[in-house]
Amino acid sequence: MRVFYLILGIVAAFCLILYFFVADADSGQDSLAETRIPSLHPENHGLRSENRPLIFATEGDVIPFNGKKPDGSLYGFEIELVHALCADMRKNCQIIDHNWEGMIVGLKENKFDAIISQIMVTPERLESINFTDSYYASKIVIFGHKGKAASKIEDIKEKIVGAQLGTVNAKYIEDNHPDWHERLFDSQTAMYADFISGRLDYIITEQNAVKYGIKDQTKLVTVGPAIILGSTSIGVNKSNHELLESLNRSLANIRKSGEYDKIFQRYFGNN
Repeated sequence: MRVFYLILGIVAAFCLILYFFVADADSGQDSLAETRIPSLHPENHGLRSENRPLIFATEGDVIPFNGKKPDGSLYGFEIELVHALCADMRKNCQIIDHNWEGMIVGLKENKFDAIISQIMVTPERLESINFTDSYYASKIVIFGHKGKAASKIEDIKEKIVGAQLGTVNAKYIEDNHPDWHERLFDSQTAMYADFISGRLDYIITEQNAVKYGIKDQTKLVTVGPAIILGSTSIGVNKSNHELLESLNRSLANIRKSGEYDKIFQRYFGNN
């Protein structure tokens, strides 16, 4: 009889231990559920997350504003400007290269926080995105081959003129010179190559950009005065008012401190 009660006691003790073990396991699962990483939904991983760098998109093909080194790293006036702004805002930032034509669309779709790539402010663009205060005054000019080019814009007739796709330069041709044979390019580099080879009679581009894009300036001539003068600014999504204010504040700060002038002079001298 004693043996029976002994066995019964052992079984009861085993069941009690098993009960507490299962209870602890369930409690652990509840605790794990509370600390589980959120699922990969846009609302949990949106661009406004505090735990990620601000993402700036640039083209990486408009030297000296933005270019790409052989190792793939970005450099240029606008690249250094972003670094100075982010340092003033005390924010970590990442600059990525992106094709020009899809840049504004990408900004509207929240693929990045801001875009900086020689973007001139226009009424049409202001309908889609916001712009910071200006950081550069663009001067768009028509260039031709020395010894062959017309001396005045109105004398250019039935010629092949190159411009980059989706720019104010291309729109200028469409709006003002339907008789010109417009050639549109995905990049500045491709446009310069066709001009140097003689496949283009004229090109429309920014006055400082062409100095870097075409090395032999002796074969280049300006036709007439600048055709477009405008403000170049950083584009920001219309819903991100906080970033717009921060960028404007930091832009004013680096101008006041002299940091902006140092960066500007490295690329454009005292121009």
